[in-house]
Amino acid sequence: MNKISILIVAVLFASCRNEAQHNTDLKNEDSTLVLENKVPNKQVNTKADSKISSSDIKLSSDPEFLQRASVGTDSIIRVVSDIKLDYRIFGFEKPDTNSRKMVLFSVFTPDVENNPYKCPYGSYYGTPPEDDMKIKFVAKTDDYIKAIVTKDKMQSPVYFHKNWIEFRTQ
Repeated sequence: MNKISILIVAVLFASCRNEAQHNTDLKNEDSTLVLENKVPNKQVNTKADSKISSSDIKLSSDPEFLQRASVGTDSIIRVVSDIKLDYRIFGFEKPDTNSRKMVLFSVFTPDVENNPYKCPYGSYYGTPPEDDMKIKFVAKTDDYIKAIVTKDKMQSPVYFHKNWIEFRTQ
């Protein structure tokens, strides 16, 4: 009888150990699946209830994937919203990136939603209709493009860094 008890305990112990090994194998399979589904060079936020802030977003370093504002033959500056291209174009109060941010055009929702930079002229995915706001090129300075923003019958100068502006001939 004693031998039967020992045998039963040994079988139970062995089967529990096999179950634990089986669960570990499943966990490893799940981890492998997660790793295989990761996109390279992208950080994934694992907290479901957390939000992405605009400081977490990095622009592409490849010029092929960057959007610029364009100055047409009518001197109007336009930004066409394109989700396939990265852009974050600020208009500053003075020709200095440390000056007040007056307007922002960005492809990133955290940059646009609720105007987190508190730009007086707002944050947009692309230029709004000219009835709402018009941005007109005035002059080139050293590293900046000077423009006049007209919104709600108010006008003020705004400076865009020259790297984010391109001139169209047509």
